[in-house]
Amino acid sequence: MRINQLAAHMRRFHAEDYDTRVAYVSRAQKLWVKAWVAAQPKGSVYVFSKYAALGWEPEDFERLRRKSRAILVDYVDLGVKYMIPHGVDGHIATSHIGAHMLQKHQDALKAAGQTVSGDIHVVLHNYDAALDRITFTPPDHLSVVFFGSPAAAATTPEILRQLTVLEAGLKPSFDRNVGKLGAFNCHYCVRPAMPQEDDRSFRPFTKGITAAACNSVIITNRQTDDAVELLGEDYPYMLPDTSEKTLNDGFGFLKESFDGPPWHDAMERVMVLKQKTSHKGIAAQLHSAIQSVN
Repeated sequence: MRINQLAAHMRRFHAEDYDTRVAYVSRAQKLWVKAWVAAQPKGSVYVFSKYAALGWEPEDFERLRRKSRAILVDYVDLGVKYMIPHGVDGHIATSHIGAHMLQKHQDALKAAGQTVSGDIHVVLHNYDAALDRITFTPPDHLSVVFFGSPAAAATTPEILRQLTVLEAGLKPSFDRNVGKLGAFNCHYCVRPAMPQEDDRSFRPFTKGITAAACNSVIITNRQTDDAVELLGEDYPYMLPDTSEKTLNDGFGFLKESFDGPPWHDAMERVMVLKQKTSHKGIAAQLHSAIQSVN
């Protein structure tokens, strides 16, 4: 989904800069890398998304690099161990925490004497274009939804009694439920704490970005990747941890402060996030990453 939607955004907002096309790289094609590279036109920009780059050696990228304008790899939510050490001009992270860890990994490789290449860029994960078709009819009272796989949420029995859960872990359930998001004014985006490991998967703040696209306030926690980076340390509904007391107290504060100063402060920050992760904003971030290559 991501690469197709990125391509659509580039066609829409940067048609004068690029003739954008999507090519699918199968496992069979990876067995014939030299022939594939030889068939490519000179002067092109290549953005490899996630698994498309796996199976290539750095030397394969070096070969393509000699005839291209730029090569960038978008790792989405892959662990940093999958970083291509050299042969590319740019490494794309879909979150600020992901970019930080890619830079840390690259610095470690360089310190160990390995050849490295490519700057680190952030092209934030944005919302699914299906949200553009939603009709928004939010109520005048607090209405909270969790949109995703329930296993990915940190909740309590008390919160679950006050929360609407819309399954969206797989595409069929996503398609079935996405149109219902217009009836809510707050999204529950609290995740369990992840292990403190440098090589884990660093996830984009997709649930928060989805909420912003829906003009909805977000309740989240510091342990959710990029929540603090995108909403701020003092965001009103940023929970410090996921203990049962913290979750219940935080949800209670959300209810008590509905439509008050904390709510409006949160909404202002959500609107900033919405602009930053709009289709135009994402296209601008990718364009900037490409243009930074000398």
